[in-house]
Amino acid sequence: MDGIDGLPNLLARLQKMEQRLDPSGLNQPLTRAGLVALKAAADRIDVEGPGWPARKRYYSTPMLHRTGRLLRSLTANASGNVFDVQGSTVEVGTNVRYARYLQTGTSRMPPRPYLFIDEAVAERVRAIFAKYVMTGDTNAGNV
Repeated sequence: MDGIDGLPNLLARLQKMEQRLDPSGLNQPLTRAGLVALKAAADRIDVEGPGWPARKRYYSTPMLHRTGRLLRSLTANASGNVFDVQGSTVEVGTNVRYARYLQTGTSRMPPRPYLFIDEAVAERVRAIFAKYVMTGDTNAGNV
């Protein structure tokens, strides 16, 4: 026996994995990861939290839903949406003017953070990249 059985196949797979790690080829998994982050932000608005303080008075609409503009802006390619993949980074969010005040609060309003990466989102993003590196596929479940 002149070599290790299966070594050429292993080396070919490792070379493909290395090629997938080139920043020029990360557009698909970065896009998928960005969509996961946007969906998580929209979901947090839908369930009013977690941990958001209650309002001081009654409103007929759920928190952060009054016009629906913020929630709509957390959909890729929607008006007010920020979604930019460049190199090895993805930027997601909203350019709705009042969004930062809702996220961080003001002297008269408590923060109601909706756009952040928690452990559940981080795990989904890790799964997307792991699957991409191993197989070239970015589909790691539903967004």
